[in-house]
Amino acid sequence: KKSLKNARALLDTVLIMHINNDLGNLSLKKDNTTKALSYFLKNTTLNPFLNKNSIIFNQTIINLSKVYFKKKEYLKSLKYLHQTLKFAKTNKNASHLFNSYIQLSKNHLALHHKDSTYIYLKLAEDLQKKTSLIDDELKLQQTYAEAYEVFKDYQNALKHKTKYFNTFIKQFKNNSIQKLKEEEVRQNIEDYKKQKNIAEQEAKFLNQRNKLYIIIGLSLIVLIILALSFLYHLDKTKKEIENKNAKLHQLNTTKDKFFSIIAHDIRSPIIALETVEEQIDFYLKKNSQKKIKQTAKNISLTTKKLNSLLDNLLNWALLQQGLIPYNPKNLNLKKIINGSVELFKINALSKNINICSIVNDDIFIFTDELTTNTILRNLISNAIKFTKKGGKITIQAKKINDAILIIIADTGIGISQKKIADIFSLKTHNKASGTSGEKGTGLGLKLVKEMVILNKGEISVQSDLGKGSKFTIKLPFK
Repeated sequence: KKSLKNARALLDTVLIMHINNDLGNLSLKKDNTTKALSYFLKNTTLNPFLNKNSIIFNQTIINLSKVYFKKKEYLKSLKYLHQTLKFAKTNKNASHLFNSYIQLSKNHLALHHKDSTYIYLKLAEDLQKKTSLIDDELKLQQTYAEAYEVFKDYQNALKHKTKYFNTFIKQFKNNSIQKLKEEEVRQNIEDYKKQKNIAEQEAKFLNQRNKLYIIIGLSLIVLIILALSFLYHLDKTKKEIENKNAKLHQLNTTKDKFFSIIAHDIRSPIIALETVEEQIDFYLKKNSQKKIKQTAKNISLTTKKLNSLLDNLLNWALLQQGLIPYNPKNLNLKKIINGSVELFKINALSKNINICSIVNDDIFIFTDELTTNTILRNLISNAIKFTKKGGKITIQAKKINDAILIIIADTGIGISQKKIADIFSLKTHNKASGTSGEKGTGLGLKLVKEMVILNKGEISVQSDLGKGSKFTIKLPFK
């Protein structure tokens, strides 16, 4: 009523008619047909505007038919229904037309006009078949059932009651499925939020691990620099040698404490470093520059081995704890292989080994970048280690079915069939020396196997003693 007052003040005829319709329907719900009729009839007095907005007028006419139907003045109700039927036909409004047919059938049913009732029901049925609306189907079957019941055709009444019930159940199921789908979408959103949170935690972990690698790498570099500096200044005074030795001893003590809790296999190269002073002192007395240079070379090889071994041990420990994240994405294989080969270029040159990479630019793999790099580094490093000077290493890639095969072949010393069976385990006899005396723990290939499995791949090896080895990795692509 407050809205009606404001609409009149604004001289808004459209709004006045809408509010009159609302007030009339509210009165009709409270069975106050007299008041409802007064509101609807007020709309019919707004003639100047009716032609401009016939939809509002038509709604008023429908409401008038409802009032007279409720008052059981069926002939007056029919009069208004025929008007709204004409409007629906003119405007080709299927919804209004269907509802007009249903209401007309109900009016004729109330008047016990059997033929007219069924005629309008048939018209409504034909229209419903075209629209296939569930709500219209429910109205149609319910009105059919009421009509057959009034005219005492109980068999057909039961038939349409059954159709009504089946349609209702169908609608109920559809609504339930829709709710389930909505719940599924909601659950997917929740899962996405959880996964996002996990991804953020993994990113944080990677950042912390990278910082740890930097610290460890810097520590090893400092160790190498101090050792080389110590060797280059051996000809200086004994006091300088003692000072350098004190610093080196302090670093070795700290280093021994740290490495002792990582793995037993690191102790051997550290012990070798501890004897450097005595060896150099001995060679100085013998004035053997060649031996001193060889000792320096041995120190460099040992520290490189420590760096590689430490990297593998850390990865192994993380794998065992399930802390290495698996974040697969599309990776350009050629780019990754070239990056790994570049890391070992100096090692290969020192042994005059030719590394040949035959990989097309358009080959992609769907794997975790960090672990894939670790896999390739270990396999390339092993190939260099067990290939004699002047040898060759070939890296190829090809697509088969739903996977990419990466083949790393060398012309090295090969592996016996007995050892191949346990090559991916941590048994003692896997700790073989390289062609230039390079040492290893056998951890690298075990780590490779674990990371290949993590990336949903497979790895195999073929080898002949004295002819070389071929490692084949099968990885997925997207």
